[in-house]
Amino acid sequence: MSSFGPIVPVLRIFDERKAREFYLDFLGFKLDFEHRFGANFPLYMGISMSGCILHLSEHHGDACPGAKVRIGCDDAGSFAARLSAKDYAYARPGAPERTPWDTLELTVTDPFGNRLTFVQEAPPVTGLGDMPTGAKRLEIRNGADSLPMPNGATRLHLIVGDPIAHVKSPAGMTRNFIARGRNAMCVPMHVAPADLDMVMAAAGRTQNIDGIIVTVPHKFACAAYCADLSPRAQVLGAVNIMRRTATGGWYGDMLDGLGFVAAIRARGGEPKDKRALLIGAGGAGSAIALALLDAGVAALAIHDADAVR
Repeated sequence: MSSFGPIVPVLRIFDERKAREFYLDFLGFKLDFEHRFGANFPLYMGISMSGCILHLSEHHGDACPGAKVRIGCDDAGSFAARLSAKDYAYARPGAPERTPWDTLELTVTDPFGNRLTFVQEAPPVTGLGDMPTGAKRLEIRNGADSLPMPNGATRLHLIVGDPIAHVKSPAGMTRNFIARGRNAMCVPMHVAPADLDMVMAAAGRTQNIDGIIVTVPHKFACAAYCADLSPRAQVLGAVNIMRRTATGGWYGDMLDGLGFVAAIRARGGEPKDKRALLIGAGGAGSAIALALLDAGVAALAIHDADAVR
């Protein structure tokens, strides 16, 4: 009976220098071989790291850009920390995310649009018991440190939306609260527009709720529940975060646009003096439009199927 060896993905590359910088210097692969049919011919190279083998090709017939490869690893957290410590301008990976199918996954994108997802089987549930995400309650561990059990002093931060199962903020926010030494957690709430008044009234009276993250479709409506708004939230008439004030009311701000521009710059882009086309002018789209203007774009065109927006 025939036997088979490991699968070796072939990824398309366009620039030898950028490929070497990303795969060898940043990710830590080693070069196994390289081949050209002649001077000034496309490059074909093989690289490896532990048991992972990849081939990279400049030949146009070998592969299309934009591929996705899943690579098994035994410690995604340590690998992410090693990458974050490197001074690579075009990728700043955060902590691995725990998925509803119980893996820890870290995705990095190469300069040619190929995505590499490093996958670790998640450690067993311990410590906190159940940590919420939007779709499922999950516990998250960082290395050997289990998360503490919530208690009567735990501060709550909500995320409200309709639907809510897709959101990743609960796990990420709770992880960051713990990292900063705060006894706090983020809890998803599936709230229909018709029920928003009732939920916000209850949240305002619940004394251990310190903040609210707002997602679709409540960003415009939630601005009305804020006693005070940031200047940009006043302009936009929308919020995506609400913070409890010392007087018990809510202070609202809209950070979608700031995050969008910061992400562009983190990837080496610069909006200043560029022409921009924005598709969608809802809560997030409006915030992105304002942030792009503040960042100095030369021209901004906005398209939305809703003419009123």
